[in-house]
Amino acid sequence: MKNFLLLLAFAFCATSAFGQAASAKGGCTTVTVTSTPSYNPKLWMPNSFWENCTPAGDPCCRRLIAGVLGVPKYYLLRKESNGSWSTVMGPQEGTVFEITDGIAPHGIYKVRMNLPVEAPCMEGDNISYYDYNGKFAGYGGMYGFSIFTNTVIVGKTVASDNVFSFVDSDGHDSAPNGFDYQEIVKIDASGSKNYDQWWLAVLDVASGAAQSIGWQFTPAGMVNLNNVWNLPPHEEWEFWPYHSYEVRFVVENSKCQNGDGWNEQSQVFFSCPTGWGCRFDMGAKPELTISPNPTSNTLRLTNFMPTAAQEYQLTITDLAGRTVKTVQSWVNEDTDVSDLPQGMYILNLTSNDTALFSDKFVVNH
Repeated sequence: MKNFLLLLAFAFCATSAFGQAASAKGGCTTVTVTSTPSYNPKLWMPNSFWENCTPAGDPCCRRLIAGVLGVPKYYLLRKESNGSWSTVMGPQEGTVFEITDGIAPHGIYKVRMNLPVEAPCMEGDNISYYDYNGKFAGYGGMYGFSIFTNTVIVGKTVASDNVFSFVDSDGHDSAPNGFDYQEIVKIDASGSKNYDQWWLAVLDVASGAAQSIGWQFTPAGMVNLNNVWNLPPHEEWEFWPYHSYEVRFVVENSKCQNGDGWNEQSQVFFSCPTGWGCRFDMGAKPELTISPNPTSNTLRLTNFMPTAAQEYQLTITDLAGRTVKTVQSWVNEDTDVSDLPQGMYILNLTSNDTALFSDKFVVNH
């Protein structure tokens, strides 16, 4: 029973500071402890010199000869690529780590600290120290369990820190980075290591029209691009079919910015007609095909029977969404594409703004 109470007393002493927050902040080359949980600064550590009190008989009473007071010990830990943590500096008593001596500062860090806690006597009481005049000098101490700060980012961001991907809101889009007209277009930037400063802009590739929400000072997460595109004074703007849009995303460490050379990543998405799910082989007549494909001079649609009462429009765009050729009042005559540079293109057939057919073809000179 006595051993159980002794163990319980030690556990209570060693964890008494856990309820208070330990915190740190990162810089360009430094990690600074900003908050250390409170502890008793008058605890004499086991490496103090002492002798038994006189008269002898109380094993928890000691007379101090040369004492060593307990102070917090700090260790700097770095997150490795496999997710593990390694100690790169410490122990030290100072609260600022200057990352030098061949250690590349860029990365994710946290601080481990060990605080002095009261050491229980073998009888279950505290160890009491007295000076030679018999005046109480403090209790005996030891180092408790490890306490960890929050993780911090150190150094300027690099290209691998900038991560975002498009989110298929309805799960029906078969084309990479393709979205139906009026579908919600989102990006997920939560993989950008929780950097606390980011910037985003959306541009229409063909027209050059652009919208930006400016600098944001929170960790990046899910971003609704529709809400960016129709910001005032362009509340009426939409992602129009057959248009490609470029997303430019910048992520920064607010404590250590890159300056003029922003860490920018850009990706392009394409807006398809409503209901297509960006499936380029869908159309009113599935048997329609572009022929010849590949082509070097002209092309036409095979198995297409135009209706005299309808007017057809043929539009050819490149993979960036730029319109490179338009034919009004098209009646399925041979269309000259010999002037197009070698590459892949998208042919779109519409009638009265209704999508009829879309597919890819290759120009090969």
